[in-house]
Amino acid sequence: NSGLNLVPVMTSQNLQAATAPGVRLFYGELCTDRLGWEVGYTAIYGMFGSAVANGNGNLELPPDLNNAVNPFADANTVRGTYWSSLNMAEFNLFCYDCCQECKPTRCPLTNCRPSCHCINYLAGFVWAGLDEQAGLSASCCNPPEIAQYNVRTSTNYFGPQIGMRGRREWCRWAVEGWWKTAVCGTSAYSAQDPIVSDVTGEIRPGGSATATGVGFIGGLNGSIIYRLTDVWGIRAGYNCYWLTNAALAPTQYNFGTLADSASVINDNGVLFLHGANLGVEARW
Repeated sequence: NSGLNLVPVMTSQNLQAATAPGVRLFYGELCTDRLGWEVGYTAIYGMFGSAVANGNGNLELPPDLNNAVNPFADANTVRGTYWSSLNMAEFNLFCYDCCQECKPTRCPLTNCRPSCHCINYLAGFVWAGLDEQAGLSASCCNPPEIAQYNVRTSTNYFGPQIGMRGRREWCRWAVEGWWKTAVCGTSAYSAQDPIVSDVTGEIRPGGSATATGVGFIGGLNGSIIYRLTDVWGIRAGYNCYWLTNAALAPTQYNFGTLADSASVINDNGVLFLHGANLGVEARW
């Protein structure tokens, strides 16, 4: 907040990461003409956001910590940071149903396959791990004083999932889409570092907290594939992931001064991620 009117100059929305890299790897086999299995790994890492607010001794954090730590009450600069990473692993069994069209698609390519469409119904197990860190750093005064507030969280998801995948091929081109949904048990953990003043020492000890619950994971994808050979192809698409009941790091801030103020946890956060993908596939 800034000034006597307490105008917000920084919120958790200012810390959202714009882009981040990720990887998605899957391998599967058909056991029969209709039944198969697959294992997969998905990761999105390096999600980092930061924001800086500059003032003239008129920036302050919410009470009651602002009354106990000089930089939290009369700050010249406040910097917020937020880092997050997501890892997911899954194992699925699927029922494969593929129908070939009556006539081959006319195409100048000598190795053109007949047009066909396929549907997979899948069921399996998924694990997801969400790890996050958030921090606030404030500076003030002359000589300079600096105070920091750092939080770390992790949320683990375990549970069954179901989904469906559809694919249609013609000549060298194919389109594919899938959806997956899982209802999971969750285990969340939050840890907060001690808050220390350069002048008066430790203001509040660190603390940690845990919680368990039930969360939801949803995934959605649409892709287009261009086949380079009978085996290899390149693919591009768009993905969406939605996770509920997450312990997001920026939502753990507690500005109380009591000894147990750092021993609380909020695991009601929601994480929504979306972005483009580019990769290769091999089918034989």
